[in-house]
Amino acid sequence: MLPAHGTGSAVADVACQKLEFEVKAKRNRIQKRPDDPPLGIQVVAEGEGMCRVECAGEVDIRSAALFGEKLCAALRLAARQLVLDLRGVTHMDSVGIGRVVDLSKQITPGARLQVLLSNPRLAVLLRIAGLGRFVSESAGKAAAAPGIR
Repeated sequence: MLPAHGTGSAVADVACQKLEFEVKAKRNRIQKRPDDPPLGIQVVAEGEGMCRVECAGEVDIRSAALFGEKLCAALRLAARQLVLDLRGVTHMDSVGIGRVVDLSKQITPGARLQVLLSNPRLAVLLRIAGLGRFVSESAGKAAAAPGIR
């Protein structure tokens, strides 16, 4: 269960309210098809003020609502550090990249954002989007993030 508004910083609460509104509006317009590849995503609290979001699969227009909801939940938990683990992501379109850009702008002031990647194409796209300072690449093939199926 997500914490209620007001449990994090005021900036994170306002950002989450805006994101939740956008997610609801998009969910009403976009329906997932049975043949769409799934997005596995999990938010893990890792101690006081620290949070990890683990993703596996495709982040695109059809999974963006779920992706946005989980990022919003992570914002509420990440007063000090948020790690976005995208090593299991095989594809991300502009909507997904936009969500990561929004996350970087809405993170609690003073908190640290780290984006973990193993997909070199995605690393290039995130750098082009101005997120290079948050990106950490690991060598090797993209593998599903731990705990994601």
